[in-house]
Formats: sequence, structure tokens, C-alpha cells
Amino acid sequence: MSNNDCSVTWSNRLCCWMAERTSPDALPEPLTVFCPAWTPVVQGFGITDNSSPSELFKRFFDDNIVRIICDNTNKQAKKNIGKGKKFKWSDISPIDYCKFVGFLFYMAILKLPKVTQYWRQKLCFSVLSPASVMSRNAFQVISWNLQE
Repeated sequence: MSNNDCSVTWSNRLCCWMAERTSPDALPEPLTVFCPAWTPVVQGFGITDNSSPSELFKRFFDDNIVRIICDNTNKQAKKNIGKGKKFKWSDISPIDYCKFVGFLFYMAILKLPKVTQYWRQKLCFSVLSPASVMSRNAFQVISWNLQE
């Protein structure tokens, strides 16, 4: 008998299958048909067709979470300034953070090769006034210091 013969059981050793000790193969029990009590629907988390982008954002980031992110980002900026990094910083508020996140969504939809191109105004292909929401420097400083 060879080592590959799975019907052989060796004493004090493992055999690959030990087929003589198992019962013969049998078909499994048929599955029962799934019948839910009501018609399944997509759960919308309370989102309607009339929900604003701000309402959608607040479904996932409540005011407390946004405040914590702002506090941690402000602390990180103060640490970086203490380490000698030079940038102009003023504490961000939840409104500033929401503008920043909104701008990230805008950048995800409208892709440009460089981040600085969102603030160009002298080209015929400039985008519609992102500077009215946030300056380029403010956006960059927040992105450098953002902490969860």
C-alpha cells in the first residue's frame, strides 16, 4: 500500500481521508423557499428625492462628529506651527469644514490635472468661482492639518 492510498489508516499517524470511517455520500436536504413577510425594498436611510446635499452629508456626519474633526484639526495645526511649519492659520469652524468637504465632492465630480487649477480665473477654461467658497490657501492649509 502506498502513502497516497486514502483508504489506509495508519496507527499513530494522520491519514489523508480515512474514508472507511465515514458514511457514504448523500444528497443534502433540499433548501426551503425563502418567503419574506413583506416585499423587500431598498432602505433609503430616510433619504428622499428632495434631500439636499447638506442633508445627505449630515446623515453620515452629525454635528458632534464634525465638531470633533474641527477640534482635532485645530490642535494638529497648532502642533505643526509649534514644530516650526509656517502657514497662516485660523481655527476652522464646522461651517468651514463642511465647505472643505463640499469642495472635495466638487473636485471628485469635476476632475482637473492639478488642484491649483480650480482657482484659475484668467483662462478660458476656468471653473465657476470656487474661490467664492474657499481660497486656495485655506483649502491647502486645512488639507495639510486635517485630523479625524
